[in-house]
Amino acid sequence: MIKKFVQLAIVSTALVAGAAQAEMKIVVLDSVRAILESDEAKLLAEAANKEMETEQNELRSLADKMQGLNGKL
Repeated sequence: MIKKFVQLAIVSTALVAGAAQAEMKIVVLDSVRAILESDEAKLLAEAANKEMETEQNELRSLADKMQGLNGKL
């Protein structure tokens, strides 16, 4: 009796799961990636890189000085 009940439960679960799976459609959209890969975002990123180039060079110079001082220690 219990064995038949378990078999019935397994079969009904399999049928319901198959029907549910057929109806589900999942779409994943990475909105941040879509925005960052747009032409306008690329232009803005290039402009920001050019704008921050002097600060980046200064930081690189300071990092080199720090490494030199650490080497002397």
